[in-house]
Amino acid sequence: MAILFFLSTTTSCSTAFSQSEQDNSAAKKEPAPSVLSQALAVAAQGQDYRLLITATRGINVPGLEKSDIKSAIALCGKKYMAKTGDVINTEQDRIDREKVIAYMRQYNEKMWLLCQGKK
Repeated sequence: MAILFFLSTTTSCSTAFSQSEQDNSAAKKEPAPSVLSQALAVAAQGQDYRLLITATRGINVPGLEKSDIKSAIALCGKKYMAKTGDVINTEQDRIDREKVIAYMRQYNEKMWLLCQGKK
């Protein structure tokens, strides 16, 4: 009886931790497709083809090659994204920034194609 209790407790905790770990891992790597799709649809509807850039000392456009950045900004425009500054005070700041950068990367890859096709 004690063994069954131990196994069920261990399994449920392990499953909960594993699920939580998978959720966190997935959240870091990819934003929810519906959020990204909705943002792209709203931007395209408003003909806002600006690319998302980091709010740092240098210009960084996640999702684009460095060689494309100047021409992409000249063609599409740019807008700064919140939570992408140089200062990271806590581990949570780092995690939040990684999520935002992942979102920006996917957004910019798709927006760059939309922007090029608008002409």
